[in-house]
Order: sequence, then C-alpha cells, then structure tokens
Amino acid sequence: MAELTACGVPSILMPYPYHKDMHQRANAKVLADKGAAVLIDDEKDAVKNAAKLRPVVEPLISDSGKRHAMGTAARFLGKPAAAENVAELITQMISAGR
Repeated sequence: MAELTACGVPSILMPYPYHKDMHQRANAKVLADKGAAVLIDDEKDAVKNAAKLRPVVEPLISDSGKRHAMGTAARFLGKPAAAENVAELITQMISAGR
C-alpha cells in the first residue's frame, strides 16, 4: 500500500483471503474508501475472480480520467517521507538523551 500511495498508482486490490485477521483487506479498504483503489473480495476460485475482475478492469482501461482521479487520491494518502520523518524523530530523541 505504501508504494501505491507514494507513487500515486490507481489500483484494483484483491487481498489474500486466507489470513485470519484479514489485515490486507483492512488496508485495501482504506484506499478503496478514499477512491484510490477498487477492492474486490477474492472468491477463492479463478473463474469467479475473473468474472468479478472483468467489469472493473474494462471501464478503467478506457477511462483515463477515472484512473487519474484514483492516482490523485492514492497520492493524497501517501507518506513518501515517512522513513525520513521516523529517522529524524529518532535522531531528535537521541540528541535529547532519551
């Protein structure tokens, strides 16, 4: 998710359906709720998944405006300087003697 948002990439996300806490779905939902991604639940069957993907993929292929809007929404959610911010915070804490 970090890479998608940092780079502003629109996406279709189909989280791994077998993990007990469904953390991938929770993360994907954040992007989907903000319009940065489309979330599709994995049916655990290739034929069913293909049937669910097709009506999502086909319109996005021809709608550059929608892809652009999704990319902009993704970029808005991104934190490309997160690692630098954490390093700076750690450096400040070390300097302060914590």
